[in-house]
Order: sequence, then structure tokens, then C-alpha cells
Amino acid sequence: MLKSKISCILVLLTILSMNGQGQWLPKPILIDEHRSLPCDDLMSRWDAFYMELNDNPNSTGFIVIANRAEKRRESVLRQLWIERYTRYRGFDLSRIKIVRTLSDADLRISYWRVPTGASEPTVSVDASYEIPRTLKPFLFGSSDFPDMPECSEIDDGRILARFLTANPSSRANLVFRARSIQRAGKEAAEVVSNLVKQYGVSRSRIRVFLRRDRSQPDQYPMSEYWFLP
Repeated sequence: MLKSKISCILVLLTILSMNGQGQWLPKPILIDEHRSLPCDDLMSRWDAFYMELNDNPNSTGFIVIANRAEKRRESVLRQLWIERYTRYRGFDLSRIKIVRTLSDADLRISYWRVPTGASEPTVSVDASYEIPRTLKPFLFGSSDFPDMPECSEIDDGRILARFLTANPSSRANLVFRARSIQRAGKEAAEVVSNLVKQYGVSRSRIRVFLRRDRSQPDQYPMSEYWFLP
């Protein structure tokens, strides 16, 4: 009888011990959260997040970009900027996971530190590049800020190509301004070649406009990508 009671007590203690351990499992920690910010403010936030991860080498980063469906382009660009700046700063990008999700509100970016053994925050991931066809043509990106390349809306055409591919009825109007038509044409030829040859966009879906603008520095031709849903 005594042995039976002792066995029951040991089993009960084991169960309580297991429950206690479960209650102490690490949890993800929200480090920062913000809405749309200027580029220099964004870079300050990113640097602070890298420092947090450096101070906790056993943790990983988890970034959630939440936005409306009609603003997927904005979310994708923010992800591009974070990845671009992370490489520029020499931080290990493999320690950071970036996901997009849909929201009923405007852009909000959340930065989490995930300790070893903790689960990532639960997020319904949105990997789509679809744009509602009800939207009017809009400026997809422009090269307005050559002094802040980390936050440039222009790349080699990869992001624009993904949206064109995901929206088969869409088209792109590309505008290039430079001090000479020849310089603008050279820039246009490179971008169109990337879109068509490297990313598989049909040339018939792309219109190119060349403009002479003597106010533009020759080394920085102005580019505008217009998206027509």
C-alpha cells in the first residue's frame, strides 16, 4: 500500500515538473514596430534591430510586413530594402526571416527576436504579387534618390517583372530622362533587356518613353516605372 502511494506521488511530481517546464518555454519578443517612415529613420531602426540580434547570438530575427492587398507593391519594396540594407551592413541575412501578411490597415512593420526554442509568431503569410484590376495606373517606382540607394524603388527589373507575371493583363510604361536621348536610350535598353531576356516578360507589354532633361546629371538618368493593371 505504501509503495503504491509513493508511486502515485512520484508520477504526480513528474507531471507537475513537465507542466512547469512547459510554462517556461521561451517566447518571441517584440523589439520594435512602426508604420511608414523616411529612409534615414528606417535605417536607424534596422541598425538597432541588428544590435539586438548581435547581443543575443542564439536568437534569430523575424520581421512581419503587414499591409492592404492593394498595397502589395509597398510591402515588397520594404522587404527589398531590408534585405538590401542588411547585406550592405554585412549582417548575416540567414539569421533574419521576413514575411508579408495582409491587413485591413496601412503598412505596419514588426520586428521580433526569437530565442532558441521559441516558436515564431503566428502569421498568415501572403506571398502573392497580385494587384486588384480596379486600381488605376500608378507609379510603381522611380529613381528619385540616388544618394540613398538602399531605399531605391528601382532595381534591375526583377520586382516589376514579378508583378507583371502575377497580373497577366497588366502592362508597364517606362520613362527615362537624361541629358541626352542617347543616354536615356542606353538606360532603357538595359532595363528592357533584363525584363524580357532575364525575367521572361513579353516585349509587347512594355512601352518605353525617352525624354531629354538637361537638368539631370549625366551619371544619374531619371527612371520611372508605371504599372497599368
